[in-house]
Amino acid sequence: MTRIEELRTAIRDNTVPGGSAFGRAAAELIALSIEASSDRDIASQLDELSTWLVATKPSMTSIRTVTARARQALNHTDGRSRQHVAAAMRSFIDESNNSINSLTRQAEALFHDNAVVLYHSYSGSLVRILTEAAANYANLTVMLTESRPYRESRRIAEVLQRTSAKITAWSDAAMAVAVDSADFIMVGADAILR
Repeated sequence: MTRIEELRTAIRDNTVPGGSAFGRAAAELIALSIEASSDRDIASQLDELSTWLVATKPSMTSIRTVTARARQALNHTDGRSRQHVAAAMRSFIDESNNSINSLTRQAEALFHDNAVVLYHSYSGSLVRILTEAAANYANLTVMLTESRPYRESRRIAEVLQRTSAKITAWSDAAMAVAVDSADFIMVGADAILR
């Protein structure tokens, strides 16, 4: 399976880990696809990719952001430069990774030894933040809600089981009770704006 096929499958099957990761996957798919087929009209190819991405994940903000940025890059070069669009997509990936790094550094101020954190849903950012906190702070307790109907929170718990963090699960209905025990709460989000 090629990397393009891997990305298409992961996006289609909803196995990409979080909103920002969906954006990075879409950007990589666009960059690789337009570089791989230099004989096709780039504008129609980008339209097909954008339409498929948005139709596949219509509620994912990062997908719409990436497709808009790709179209903007194409329009900036009068629709002729594959390299310019690919570079814009790789720039998006770098910006996204840098944002996750920045978010992780800023979140560190919330944590301390013996911290009790309640989280809800799933995001790649939460995985990174909570994994680093578990490595850096003693006796971290992480409480999770189910995040029904898809139970997204369990995906972070699966990662955290490999750390020293203590994990407790709560039903979504008991969230109000769990809050009383938490030092702070974190939630997954598909998009974070400055």
